[in-house]
Amino acid sequence: MLINTTNPDDWDLILTQEPYCYPNSQLVPASSKWVPIYLAADANNGQRPAPRSILLINANIQTDSYKQICVKTDLITAVTIHTAQGPLDIYNIYNPPGTDSTLTILSTWLTEHPLTTPLL
Repeated sequence: MLINTTNPDDWDLILTQEPYCYPNSQLVPASSKWVPIYLAADANNGQRPAPRSILLINANIQTDSYKQICVKTDLITAVTIHTAQGPLDIYNIYNPPGTDSTLTILSTWLTEHPLTTPLL
């Protein structure tokens, strides 16, 4: 499985869609080398559906150097990572087959919320 075989010496982030979840849960099997970032609970009225996208952050990255962005949808998982060059926003989107609805949601989100990452 990608999550358990990807070498954290080679990667800082893994973005995946439709991850395998343990039966009867919303949790993905991730080794201690990765910190899974799931859908924010308040993005879906306090409930966490089975994730459609997750971010895995290398466990060697200090937890105070990133913060989850709560986009109000169960289709987008996002974080802001604080780097030496400034903040960097990462959005992992799941776009259901046959539609561009998630792109519309993200476009609206970016229009209504100030970017953490300055545009060059």
